[in-house]
Amino acid sequence: MTMTNIGITQPDVSINMDADGVIRVAEVNGEISREDVDAWLGRRWAETVVFNDAERVEANIALANEHGLSAFQQFSQRFPSGIEVPIEYTTVRLNDGLLAIGKNLEIVTELQSRLISAQKVMERDYWKLRDIETRYRLLFDASLDAVIMINASDLHIVEANPSAIRSLGIASAGRDFLQEVSVPDRDDFSAMLGRVRETGKAPAIQVRIGRNRVPWLVRASMMTSEHGHVFLLQLTATGGGRQSLSGSSDQVVNDIVERLPDAFAVVDVSGTVLRANKAFLELVQVANEVVVRGSDLGQWLERPGADVSVLLAQVQEHDYVRSFHTTLRNQLDATFDVEVTACGGADDSPPVFGVLIRDSRANGANRGAVSERSSYLSSIMDGLGKLSFKEIVSETVEAVEQECIRTALKQTRGNRTAAANLLKLSRQSLHAKLNKYDLDRA
Repeated sequence: MTMTNIGITQPDVSINMDADGVIRVAEVNGEISREDVDAWLGRRWAETVVFNDAERVEANIALANEHGLSAFQQFSQRFPSGIEVPIEYTTVRLNDGLLAIGKNLEIVTELQSRLISAQKVMERDYWKLRDIETRYRLLFDASLDAVIMINASDLHIVEANPSAIRSLGIASAGRDFLQEVSVPDRDDFSAMLGRVRETGKAPAIQVRIGRNRVPWLVRASMMTSEHGHVFLLQLTATGGGRQSLSGSSDQVVNDIVERLPDAFAVVDVSGTVLRANKAFLELVQVANEVVVRGSDLGQWLERPGADVSVLLAQVQEHDYVRSFHTTLRNQLDATFDVEVTACGGADDSPPVFGVLIRDSRANGANRGAVSERSSYLSSIMDGLGKLSFKEIVSETVEAVEQECIRTALKQTRGNRTAAANLLKLSRQSLHAKLNKYDLDRA
């Protein structure tokens, strides 16, 4: 009876040898079948591999003689033509010797090399994508035109840049943008988006948007983002120049708000900051208004039971709130008490609120400043005739130093690093003077 073995894979290298590892028969298949291995006959197997692998081959032979089978090991096999090929061998003990069976790992090595190359390409592409995203984010935030991304499926706002937040009062993600469009313009706006969806572009149209229904020239394009397909809307103010938050606020009013000594911010119903003046930025220790816009006011007002949600709820109920005491924590992690006054806008669609924040540390500071300076001078004058001129000068210098330190701490709102810079002192020197004059609690 004749049996035919089908599908049995032939080893790439077969080496039949005696118990001492001397080759008696050798065969090769596959990609290395062209190699003439008859030159191996009569030589030790360890002599046919690279020098560094010879000892490991001898150990492999000893293991097979002792246990009948060796573990799989990779050796660099040197063929008579001079080429070196990575071969994975296992050695089996037979009745009359040993049989080493090897698999060519060149293909595996090549695949590993390709995988590493592909990983490097993916990593380069990833960093290129991150660079593009960073540039996109900078352009998105710095654009003077209002730019809004809305979800292509439900037209809900995905993101709005600072110009859109400032100009339209739109900051809350998830809001239905179609509700911001004037009712008579909604059909035309929807038709434009439909054309963009079908052809990728459409002519710009004029649409009245926002609480004051101010006319804007709207251009739309479609793009893919992490949120799926979105419409990118670019809005340009028409007739009357760029609009402010209210659409027609006088520049003089804006200047007055900016110059207010107390922190002032405009927020929406969720507490998202739409606008903030310079004093607000100084109070929370943020350098740029762009960073503040779109942020949650609640990240700074943190006292339990007196947070932003409670404040806005009281404003909605009573139209305004006065002397609302809470705690503010700025970006430098400094915490202090503040007093808040807030009111709502005259138009409730959409609701916005003005919030005035006064640093409680400033209360009473100016009232005692004049009398404090007078007491310094009085004590110095009382010393005439009792103290030496050197002692009077020393006390005067100390009094001036204390006054300068208090003023610097007041101007920097307790930030000792900034106060030291203002006084042209090192932080260590300022700390020493605070201890000297017992001003640590100032």
